[in-house]
Amino acid sequence: MKSNTKEPAGKDEFWIVDNQLTFNKMQVLADSLRFDRKYILIPELVPSTHYNVTTKEVYAVPIVEKNVYGPFCYANREEGIYWVEPPKVARTYRSCKHVAYLSNLCVNERQNSVVAALRFFNQIDFYDLKGTYQRSFTYGKEPIVPLLKKNDTQVDVLGTTKCFIDIFGTDQYVYCLYDGSADFSNLSTLLVLSWDGQLKKRLNFDRSIKRIAVDPSDRFLVALALDESGALDVVKYSI
Repeated sequence: MKSNTKEPAGKDEFWIVDNQLTFNKMQVLADSLRFDRKYILIPELVPSTHYNVTTKEVYAVPIVEKNVYGPFCYANREEGIYWVEPPKVARTYRSCKHVAYLSNLCVNERQNSVVAALRFFNQIDFYDLKGTYQRSFTYGKEPIVPLLKKNDTQVDVLGTTKCFIDIFGTDQYVYCLYDGSADFSNLSTLLVLSWDGQLKKRLNFDRSIKRIAVDPSDRFLVALALDESGALDVVKYSI
């Protein structure tokens, strides 16, 4: 879970959320962890991933199909939930848009920006905090789109190319991790973009990266990478 609000987070602080929508703020001390448990009382908020917390809302990507009306949402206790539509939904994907337009989500309240890096399209969409579409960035020369199963109503998740598989944001930049294969077998590429959608840097890795985290000053990243035996290593790269 990410917290990137107008107020800077405390030093050595991170958040986790469990299946009961209990939000736990963790602080790393010298010899222990201290946590502050907080229940998010938003009945409309369904079980999700890619939680992002701002001073007013919780942004999230649902992991269930029931009562889901868009690829991601934001919600608060006073006003309930708001589902954000993709900038353009192809007719082919209308019956399965919440899967077809599945995204890796990152929010920066200080920049008034929400970034959705799509899993099954080679596209990154930028919105403001109210879910108003701003612009898109497409990676590569040819479009990549989701494949459908024979019934044409469900995405062929296993057979479709996996485009963006993780995302991370700092004050200055948003980092989008690209795979480009159906089975996560490619060497990874990292796109570094400004919060207004301008590509600043592209990094090609020598390994298949699964998860990333970037230090606040944008000097280096820490990642989970597959080794030759299929195990995960913790690796560090300069940016």
